Amino acid sequence: MKKYYLLFTIGPVKSFINESRKTQDLFAGSSLLSALSKTAIKKAEEVFQGNNFELITPQLVSGAIPNRFLASFKMNDKDQIKSKVKKIEDAAQNMFNEFPDEFIKELHKARKNLPNVAIEQLQDTLEIHWIVMPASDDYKNDFIRINAELAAVKNRKKAKLIKETGRKCIVDGHRNVKFYRKNLNENLGINPNGYYYKLFQKPSVVLVVDYDDESILPIWQLQEGEGISAVTLRKRLYKNEPHAFPSTVAVALMHVFDYLENEIKDKDFIKFKNKVRGENKTKKYLTHSDDQLFYKENILDIFTKHGKNNEAAACIIDHEKWSKDLDIPLTKYYALIRFDGDTMGDWFSGKNFNEPNKLLDNQKTLSSLLGTFAQEITSKITAPLGKVIYAGGEDFMAFINIHHLTEAIEIIRKTFDAEVNQKIRGIARDNKQITLSMGIAIAHYKQPLSMVLQKAKDMESTAKNTAGRNAFALAVMKHSGSHIDCYYKWDKCTIDSILQIEGIIALLNAKTFSPAFLLNIYHSFEEYGFDMEDFLVETKIDLYVERAY
Repeated sequence: MKKYYLLFTIGPVKSFINESRKTQDLFAGSSLLSALSKTAIKKAEEVFQGNNFELITPQLVSGAIPNRFLASFKMNDKDQIKSKVKKIEDAAQNMFNEFPDEFIKELHKARKNLPNVAIEQLQDTLEIHWIVMPASDDYKNDFIRINAELAAVKNRKKAKLIKETGRKCIVDGHRNVKFYRKNLNENLGINPNGYYYKLFQKPSVVLVVDYDDESILPIWQLQEGEGISAVTLRKRLYKNEPHAFPSTVAVALMHVFDYLENEIKDKDFIKFKNKVRGENKTKKYLTHSDDQLFYKENILDIFTKHGKNNEAAACIIDHEKWSKDLDIPLTKYYALIRFDGDTMGDWFSGKNFNEPNKLLDNQKTLSSLLGTFAQEITSKITAPLGKVIYAGGEDFMAFINIHHLTEAIEIIRKTFDAEVNQKIRGIARDNKQITLSMGIAIAHYKQPLSMVLQKAKDMESTAKNTAGRNAFALAVMKHSGSHIDCYYKWDKCTIDSILQIEGIIALLNAKTFSPAFLLNIYHSFEEYGFDMEDFLVETKIDLYVERAY
């Protein structure tokens, strides 16, 4: 039997994940892509059963995995290959097309034709590409070729003609709205041609639900005034439970939640939280939860918006019971971290392994180590530190509470070193290690999530391209609209840079010296430039720190 390699990918990754209005969209999008990859791998193992099927990468498929897999198999009849791989493609697409059964039943009752219209949007979303190539005696060359051919196939993809006309999804911005919830007391009129005035579509192809109607869609899946496509709803229904992923407010306040719930067990706070979210069968303040109520200044506006301004006073009193004498800050900023490994192409192509002839075995080893790291770090970055969105080997994204930012970064780096770098020493050439380039965006909880995602991506690019890899780049996105960017090498100093930052923060918190020295140093750099020689930087820091002490 002849041996073949199969490289299979599911996309689009960037737009599918980044098209998110809420943290729940982001988390569900990345989780769904991972689940689609697992479905494809499982189907591949099934259709190539008895054909010496062997999965090369990824090696671990129990946690989050990348959107691609590489495998080998053996067959006599090459004419059967295309039909077998088509079954893998269909399995992934069919899994994506599946709305929960109960939802479909309710949808059929409301709009008989709508499920078909919604599935049409899903059918046109995924970009599945694959290459099958005969194996030669040179695996390294085969590996380079199959990746090059897949890249060429992706570059030849046809432009899709968008046929839909009407109001577009508030999340993805280019698909028609298929689900809309009215605002309070809103009346959607229909024009003489039979179209909704506001949605520019006929009632037969869009589901409009009343402000307080949760019979088909709970309000946490579709908020008032929100119009979304079937693709956005598919992501929201994938993790079908409220608060499956913390909001940006919840991330910013994780340190407060942990302190009040676990350390001092403040009963007034627990009651307030239950009323905000309706947990433990507690009656909610509003018809749906809104974490912004944890900030007192938002309460009156939110209650007024929902026509309950007379009830705001009671909520404010409940808030004051736990917040009035609180001795830790109700922070309004959180961090978004993303990173990937540097020069991973060189590693998987064999350049950094000491025995090039064992490339396939080395790839399996590295893939397994990256999978173990992903599992470990997901279990370590939990509240009150933060929450991992995606950890698929060397690719990583997480929301982090800023009071635990340096701690979380150290955990990430130490875990990567322990689970990956320390364990590849036996196969790495010249004791090479995999370095990380990390982008960090610190943002106000009201900042549009799409902007924060893009800023973190820009910072990751800065760490790689401007700082020259093995670095971090950090941006503070102020609520006023201005921002401050900086970057630094992990190991430029004799003392680790993150440990230095952690030490400075500790001294500031202890009020050992005034924070004014930070502004003085910054303004000095603005005046003389940020590329001063190291001895000039040290002289400036010595001067201002001594004055501030």
